Amino acid sequence: MPLAGYDEIAARLDNLFDAINAVNETLLAAPHFKRRSGRQAVRAQRPETAQQRVKRQQSMTRIDSIVEHMTGGR
Repeated sequence: MPLAGYDEIAARLDNLFDAINAVNETLLAAPHFKRRSGRQAVRAQRPETAQQRVKRQQSMTRIDSIVEHMTGGR
């Protein structure tokens, strides 16, 4: 999602979407609800800044390095 055009209104709508889904997840997790759902929480997609992208890429590079070290490059 591009950062351009993501304004205060869009951010508030995303927060509202997340709040409604949190209520739904709480209701589904209630003890009297017999059918359990193994689904992951659904959150609205937010735009990613350049700084967040760099941090994510650094994290993935470090994880890849650890995996390669542990598996011996297989």
